[in-house]
Amino acid sequence: MEPRKIFRSAVAMRIRRRGSRTEIPWRRLIPLMRPVRAQLAAMVALTGVGSLVGLVPALALGALVDDLAGSHHGGGAALAVGLIVGSIAIEAVAFTLSDGFFTKAVSSLYRDLRVMMFAGVQRAPQRSSEDLAGLTSRFVSDAEAMQDLIVSPLDTAVMGAFELVSALVALIVLNAPAAGVAVLLGLIAAVLTRALQTPAAGAAEERQEALEEMSRSLAGELSRRLQDEGAAHRFAQSATRVLRREVRLGWLEAASRYGSGAAANLGPIAVVLVAALTSSLQAGTLLSIFLLAQRAFSAADDLMEIGLDVELVRGAVARCFQLVDAQAPQGASETQTALANAT
Repeated sequence: MEPRKIFRSAVAMRIRRRGSRTEIPWRRLIPLMRPVRAQLAAMVALTGVGSLVGLVPALALGALVDDLAGSHHGGGAALAVGLIVGSIAIEAVAFTLSDGFFTKAVSSLYRDLRVMMFAGVQRAPQRSSEDLAGLTSRFVSDAEAMQDLIVSPLDTAVMGAFELVSALVALIVLNAPAAGVAVLLGLIAAVLTRALQTPAAGAAEERQEALEEMSRSLAGELSRRLQDEGAAHRFAQSATRVLRREVRLGWLEAASRYGSGAAANLGPIAVVLVAALTSSLQAGTLLSIFLLAQRAFSAADDLMEIGLDVELVRGAVARCFQLVDAQAPQGASETQTALANAT
């Protein structure tokens, strides 16, 4: 087959898969987030403070190294040490408080979503044994997928954006060519990461389909006589299909994470080499450039991983809203009442 036909076939297959994917109800998540907006705002603010303060050690350490290398052990070295220790302490406190608000927001989201799901189950028609199979897991593991869909991506995005922008600005001040190389290599790493994430996202969708098939198989066997000779064989086949999907997803996810991680590790080295070749810089300044580049590439890598994390919880979120949608439209007020009473 000609390369052009192969490419068109691959594109067509990807479009069909995207068209069959379960869409995430982003608009419906906004009302769910509204009751915890204060906690989310506090989490974002503290994460931003911690990210910005974390920039100080990278800059102060370079000044400290230059001061010590020049045998100047006066007030400059003491000031640098004080800045490093103080910024690390402030960063730790900010991130601790941010994680506290993170936990409070996530727990509130879990509670509200589970109450809405339970209202949907109450208003749904009488369910068969197959429909009831696995219902408990939706309230436990599926509901907890909201953390990886809303709060964790928000926290990671804020931290990554602050660290990336602040590190690049500092690099521009220290050495503009090094900053340009960092941006170029970062774009290349982003393209590579996206290419690695695409098959992993498809594998995650296939794994979810296999899990749902296994759940239906289990429900069907439980509704019949378990002593049936073919019951164990049929369920083993479904479980084996899940095994294959999970192994494939594991390999592709590892390739995505560590492939992008390798690019993030090589980037700072290339940036330092460019800075050393284009300018006459002291060792401490080169050290600061390396730490800043490392911070920028790590932040970019975290930002790129958000897309894969969202793909992995797509199916779980869809199952949660299937239960929410089971309630009748006139039951919305009662759901709000139940949430108010639960509060």
